[in-house]
Amino acid sequence: MKAMLTHKKYLIIIAAGILLQACAIQPEPPVETEAPASIEEQKAAQQKAMQEASTKELNLKRKIAIGRVSNETIHGRSLLRDTHDDPLGKQVADMLSQRLIESGQFLVIERPDISRIQSESDLANTDFNMVGVDSLILGSLTEFGRNTTGSKGFWSKSKKQTASAKVAMRLVDISNGLAYFSATGAGEASTESGEIAFSGSTASYDGSLNDKAIANAVSDVVDDIISNLNSRPWSTFILSKENNALFISGGKLQGIKAGMKFKIVTQGKKVKSPQTGFYITLPGESVAEIEITSTFGDSEINEGSVAKITSGSIENHKIEDVATPEGFEKDPDLVQAFYNKRRHGLQSENIQPNSAHKALGELEDKLDGKVTIITQNIDNLHERGGSNNIIHMHGELLKARCSESNQVIDHKDNIETGELCHCCQIPAQMRPHIVWFGEMPLRMGDIYSALEEADLFISIGTSGVVYPAAGFVHDAKMHGAHTIEINLEPSAVESEFEEKRYGKASIEVPKLVGELLCTEKGSLTA
Repeated sequence: MKAMLTHKKYLIIIAAGILLQACAIQPEPPVETEAPASIEEQKAAQQKAMQEASTKELNLKRKIAIGRVSNETIHGRSLLRDTHDDPLGKQVADMLSQRLIESGQFLVIERPDISRIQSESDLANTDFNMVGVDSLILGSLTEFGRNTTGSKGFWSKSKKQTASAKVAMRLVDISNGLAYFSATGAGEASTESGEIAFSGSTASYDGSLNDKAIANAVSDVVDDIISNLNSRPWSTFILSKENNALFISGGKLQGIKAGMKFKIVTQGKKVKSPQTGFYITLPGESVAEIEITSTFGDSEINEGSVAKITSGSIENHKIEDVATPEGFEKDPDLVQAFYNKRRHGLQSENIQPNSAHKALGELEDKLDGKVTIITQNIDNLHERGGSNNIIHMHGELLKARCSESNQVIDHKDNIETGELCHCCQIPAQMRPHIVWFGEMPLRMGDIYSALEEADLFISIGTSGVVYPAAGFVHDAKMHGAHTIEINLEPSAVESEFEEKRYGKASIEVPKLVGELLCTEKGSLTA
């Protein structure tokens, strides 16, 4: 369980994740070997080398997205400026985007583009996803300063103006939400001016130094980012399989052409290293090879490619058959049966809320304030534990949704193929109210609003490595919330928390709730 709270407004989160099972990756570069002895063998080796060289020189572009880049300093802010108006943060993002585009190695999707696409999707009642994006870049301006120093002689004086900046960046794997790389950069810019006695005053502060310092800080970190991005194998995702055609994300703009060949590799199991405490992904299994037959789309947002399988099979290595829109379209009976079974199991008498659920319900009932639970779990245990103000990021198992209008209804029984909605002029198939892989989490606007208002933020039972939930503590802390971590062991973001408590949630959560209610009672009776 993963949770957040606030003195006046309290938040709680529960996590559950789904990983993609297969992706297409660029084959590894060939290994040099000694030439065979015979002429026939040499000719064959030359032909093979030429084929491998053409593959090696694909120079495929990575598709990356630039997300939130915030200004964590006091500069560039005022009481009259809202939290969304962040000129210095935008400046860092713009400089980073420019450097990445100038490298010629990436297709860059900037945050305004993401917001625009999201808005258009909302208006059209369609799902938005970032399938095909390799990595998400998140960052912040962590330090910024300006100072003026000088010296004075009998006939002259001089003034040195200096601006300094530090930025922090991290890379997040879109496929699993894990932050896999972080780096910092520092930059400085200065100028000197002087005057001779009686000739006039020196110039005022040179505002261009600010831009130069930030640009130098971005330059200091961007090479590490580019190097890390390029060190990862080029990969993309399988969108759908129809008859003998395989559709993958990524097309002409990324350098994909007809005739190119790729390997299909299953995504390896994610495990936690006992030595480092970090999660690592085990190597996947190569199950098939494909050849590109054509490309489609006219922008980095909608482009893709069509391929045929030349060897191997993916029939036994399907891409989350029960957790993607494509899987539902391909085999709705399989998907409905999967969730029907779990819906039935959730309503068993053996499934009951634990002491942590009940303690949070008591907190909401007795606290003179607001408690909001943000959960990634799809069960109803928080509701049964007594909580009412709950945001289900990943949907709810006991609800169904129209696949066309997205209208949601309570639904505790089985959902059958052929069960149609009553909200559309032409009735559409009902589906589980679950956020599948590639779909956006629900009510993100409400979540970030709650984070901005929180006085106290408590995270319960999270690894701190899966985004966007892993970044919630950072946002809450930026807006002044006191932060507490309750976990069996320190999370990947434990440094963000001011207070840490380690132990079972069933023990630590009721204990903390008791302390909060006792403190509140004391303050009311004092």
